[in-house]
Amino acid sequence: MFSYLDRLKTLEKLYKLESLGVEYVSKGLLNEDIYPKDTSLESKSLKQTSFAKALLEKKQALSTTLSLEEKILNCKLCDRSNSAKPSLTLNQKASFAFIAPVLDVEESGLLSDTKVNEILKNIAINVYKLSLQDACFLSLVKCGTSLPLQTHIKTCKPYLEEELVDKKYAVFFGESLAKALFDMDLKDAMGKILEFKGVKCIVTFSLLDMLKNPSLKKDALSHLNLLKAVIN
Repeated sequence: MFSYLDRLKTLEKLYKLESLGVEYVSKGLLNEDIYPKDTSLESKSLKQTSFAKALLEKKQALSTTLSLEEKILNCKLCDRSNSAKPSLTLNQKASFAFIAPVLDVEESGLLSDTKVNEILKNIAINVYKLSLQDACFLSLVKCGTSLPLQTHIKTCKPYLEEELVDKKYAVFFGESLAKALFDMDLKDAMGKILEFKGVKCIVTFSLLDMLKNPSLKKDALSHLNLLKAVIN
């Protein structure tokens, strides 16, 4: 049996998880199971009020003291973190972002030397004339490189939304990003300038699809040039 103190510690952990983005339905945050059966109604009510206030203050403190980077790097909100550590790339403050569903990233924060990442870097350098130091590379899902499930996307989406704050321009790659951020099918999202929370952006084919089918690159370039025209 859990002791009274153990139950309070459990509640504190739940609030910490909620501050990191977990959504859950409480079955009764301060229900009778938490309190000794012989507690009087008046005493229980006072304790409920007191502990609810204390836990709310703890929740608020956690949400303000943890930076976005700390939240991501210490995230344990889904099963992907069991097999891969969350990762961050360099240049998080750059105003131009390139976003893929997942990214292969080294511990240093640099993009790994993969064929998919080479396409991504070439787009930044050759199409938009950016140095790699002036480009921000982001992933929708922060752990691992396998294709994410919808539950993983839902968990990580708030992180990406916060990362995009203060960005000016963005390129999104692939169907999962079109669905998650614009609620559109890829075919409907491509070929037009979109806006996401004040960020001017376009959506194009996934990097993996362009690697598998190089003929897609011609259409992708037309999408990329739309945003380039807006920038110029």
